Amino acid sequence: MKYKINDKNIIEFLEESNCFFHPKAKSIVCETETKLVNLPEPLKIVECSECQLKFLNPRINQTGYNLLYKEDYYTKGTGAAGDPYKDYASEKMIYFTSKWKFLESIYSSKGSVLDIGASMGHFLKVGEDFGWKVSGLDLSQWAADYAKETFNLDVFVGTLENYISNNNTKKFDVITSFHTLEHLSNPLETVKLMNSLLKPGGLIMLEVPNQFNDLFVKLTLPYQKFKAKQANPTIVHTYFFKVKILKKVVEQCGFEIVNLITWRKGYPIYGKNKFTRYLKEGLYTFGNLFYMGDIIEITARKIK
Repeated sequence: MKYKINDKNIIEFLEESNCFFHPKAKSIVCETETKLVNLPEPLKIVECSECQLKFLNPRINQTGYNLLYKEDYYTKGTGAAGDPYKDYASEKMIYFTSKWKFLESIYSSKGSVLDIGASMGHFLKVGEDFGWKVSGLDLSQWAADYAKETFNLDVFVGTLENYISNNNTKKFDVITSFHTLEHLSNPLETVKLMNSLLKPGGLIMLEVPNQFNDLFVKLTLPYQKFKAKQANPTIVHTYFFKVKILKKVVEQCGFEIVNLITWRKGYPIYGKNKFTRYLKEGLYTFGNLFYMGDIIEITARKIK
């Protein structure tokens, strides 16, 4: 299968990757998971022999990622779902509202928030309307421009490392990051940096896909394999988390977990078939009892 980035062969943008917990550990190819995201050769999903963390190897390097996060990424759709983010981001406003209400229920004041991977600014806009002081950063200049033009939000363009090296050392009450850690080259180091930017007792709220532990996917695996063959390859996810792995990341970086869920009522379920949407909602509500919803959300408090 051929795949191009900015009209160049994907081979030009590949680099070796490893488990960020066990860099020298052997890895095992995961054939089923590789098929589920329809990866082009030579990309594979592999699993660390020490901790079972799944990751993409080889992966897209930073140059390739920077080229991917252009306007097309938001307006034409990427990955297996193929949904243009621009079209459904506004549908998440109810869900984002539920997140802010939860944060307010466990944090004493409406303080300052940094959203890492702010995208087009929808989450920050809801927070600003709630009375929080919001800031964001994202790799995409296009997304940052959209946030500025649409919501009058200032979003820093670059990585968290870029943000800090630009003399941004302000301490925040809360740092959020939704569907960003799975794209990064070293999520462990990023969460450590989040800790360094938080006030004592500050919170992080992280959300990643529960991509291969989703109850609906497990129960419909033959159909998911068939559907994947027709879909765009998901090449932008570098790491694939389980609950125990994300817990380990958070705790190793100096946090104590306040809340852990794999399904939050109000999370958008897409699809034209109403029966399927209702079925998924029921399965995710039940699956959350066993950490088998379609997302992993962890809220944790800084302890050191």
